[in-house]
Amino acid sequence: MTWVATWTATRPRLPEMFRREELVPLGSRVRVRMTHEYATREELRGCLVHRLTQAGNATLATPQLLDTLSEHAAGNYRVLLTMAAELLDAAIAKCWQASRSAVIR
Repeated sequence: MTWVATWTATRPRLPEMFRREELVPLGSRVRVRMTHEYATREELRGCLVHRLTQAGNATLATPQLLDTLSEHAAGNYRVLLTMAAELLDAAIAKCWQASRSAVIR
């Protein structure tokens, strides 16, 4: 017997879709379903602050950046953390490029 574990983050309509006739066989194999409501801006901001603190640099993002990310995430933790990761990647690339340019001069 083979077990496959997956985690899907999607819209709340997924359980409804599993009730469609052609998807019932797939839906019957899903053992655990966990749904989340949309998070408030304060909850999203708290998540970011917690992640930054646990990473060891609570001052990495300004309060204005935390607010902007929380507002633009539309209540979705996955969107929030993806945007934050993309911004961090861009900042690292910019700093790396600047330090590389300084060494070449």
